[in-house]
Amino acid sequence: MSTNKGGITLKKGFIQCITLIISAMLVFAQTYMVFAEEQQESKISAQYDATTDIFSVSGQIPEVSKKFVTVIIAPQTIDITSDKTDALADDGVIIKTEQVDSEGKIDFKIKLPEFANKPRYTYTVSLDKIVISAMFSTVSEESLSPYLSAVNSGGLSAAKDFVANSETGLDDGKTKNKDFIASYINTVKPEGGHTAKTLMDAYMIGEGLSYVKSGEMNIGEVLTEYESYLDKDYAAEYEKLPTDIKQALNEAFVNDVVVENFDTTFNNNLFVAKYTTVDNSTELKEVLLDYIEKNNISLDEFNEINNAVYEDKVFNELYETCKNKKTLTAILDAFNAEVE
Repeated sequence: MSTNKGGITLKKGFIQCITLIISAMLVFAQTYMVFAEEQQESKISAQYDATTDIFSVSGQIPEVSKKFVTVIIAPQTIDITSDKTDALADDGVIIKTEQVDSEGKIDFKIKLPEFANKPRYTYTVSLDKIVISAMFSTVSEESLSPYLSAVNSGGLSAAKDFVANSETGLDDGKTKNKDFIASYINTVKPEGGHTAKTLMDAYMIGEGLSYVKSGEMNIGEVLTEYESYLDKDYAAEYEKLPTDIKQALNEAFVNDVVVENFDTTFNNNLFVAKYTTVDNSTELKEVLLDYIEKNNISLDEFNEINNAVYEDKVFNELYETCKNKKTLTAILDAFNAEVE
C-alpha cells in the first residue's frame, strides 16, 4: 500500500474548530502543521489509514509542551465548527483530547468505531492557537485497482464510466460536472497509465476543479481542501499572493484548458493572473519574458527586432489589451502578433 502525504498551512486563532477543509489522501490520509523555529522545523501530522481504520496524530512542537490537543472527527455532512461538543456527540461525532508531553511530543491513535462507515469524514486537530482541518475518505486505493485496466485502455469513455460508477465510493454526493472530471482523469493520465494512487488523485483534483468552474468553490478553497492530493503546498503559495492576483487566478482556472499535469496548469494560470493584473508595460515585460524563459518558448522572432524602441513598443501595445486576455493561448497569440 502506498503512503500519500500533503502539506497544510498554519492557521492561528482561538482554540476552536474552524472550517479550513483540506482533503487527506484516501488510503493513508496525512496533513501537516509545519512552522520554523530557530531554523528547526517543527511538525504535526494527522493521518488516516483505511486498511486499519486508525486515525493518528503525531509529531513534536516543543513550545506547546504539556498543552492539550483535541481531535474531532465527523461525517462530512456534519458541521464540526460548533463549540457545543455534546450536540456533536449526539450526531455520532468522535471527540478525543490528549495531553502533549513535556518535550512537546504528540503520539496517539483513534480506532474508528463500526458506525464510522461514511465515504468521507472531516476532522480538526486543535492545539493551543493552532488548528488544522482536513477531509479524508474511507475508500482505499486498492479498491480502485479493478478499474485501472479499463481506464487506462479505454480513453475518455472509460473515464466517464469510472466517474459515473457509484460503487467506487468516491462521489461526495454533490452536484458536479462528471464529464469534466472524466476529461481531467484522461488528460492527466501518465504515459504508462494510471496507478491506483494517480487515479485517486486525478478524480479528487478533477472534482475540485469542477467546483471552481461551476462557482461552487474558488481556487483558494480547492488548493486547501484538496491539498493532500497535490504534489506540493500550492495553498501556501496562494496565500502569499495579493488579492487581485488571487481573484485573477480563480478566473484563469474557470477559463483554463486542462493540460498534462496540475503543476503545469497551476503555473500557466498563475502567469495569466499576473499578466492580467500588471500595473504597467515594464511589469508586463518582466512577467511575460519570465514565463517564456521558464517554459523554453522561442524568442527568435522577438530577438530579430534588435531595437530597444521597437521592443518597448511591443510591450506597450500588449499592455493596452492585457486586461482582456483571459487565457494562456490568447496572451501568447497576442505576443506573436506584435512581434511578427
